[in-house]
Amino acid sequence: HKSYSFHPHQPGIDAPQRANHQESFKKLNKIYQIIKIILDYI
Repeated sequence: HKSYSFHPHQPGIDAPQRANHQESFKKLNKIYQIIKIILDYI
């Protein structure tokens, strides 16, 4: 993936970026779980 090519000589930018991705992934996962529960309920 060329869009995900992080600059290895800039770890200061890379690290917070990765943490950010993990946070948003957790949020998306929570939303997905809720949607699944709602769909099961309907």
